[in-house]
Amino acid sequence: MLKKILLTVIIIGTLGNCTTIINPTPTPSPTPVPSPSPTLKGTLQGKLTIGPLCPVEPCNISDEQKKQAYEARKIQIYTEDKTKLITEITADYKTEMYSVDLATGKYKVIVTNAGIGPFEPKDIIISAGQTTMLNIDIDTGIR
Repeated sequence: MLKKILLTVIIIGTLGNCTTIINPTPTPSPTPVPSPSPTLKGTLQGKLTIGPLCPVEPCNISDEQKKQAYEARKIQIYTEDKTKLITEITADYKTEMYSVDLATGKYKVIVTNAGIGPFEPKDIIISAGQTTMLNIDIDTGIR
């Protein structure tokens, strides 16, 4: 501390009539912390269950047949007023799960080739940084 005071005095004495005082140890400025940027997307995910796939149990269908059953059912996401198709996805036939990132907003979800009856469109809301769950059960009508 004594060295700092002495150095300041020497600098003032050397500068004479100058009104600026030079601080030999500058104070560091605080490092700005970046603010988090808001995310404008959320996730829609769920399980698509299709069944029964066989008229009798146990069901001995091949992986290829199960894959075809899941690929035949498209999960379509439309704008809320259903005027524009946003995306079309399929569930993974092994896990029966699907997932898609969407911009925040309101949507209608439709499944094509649903089963024995028409699929009733589902209204969903996607919120920023959130996951909206929608599990879908399809009755094939096989008995």
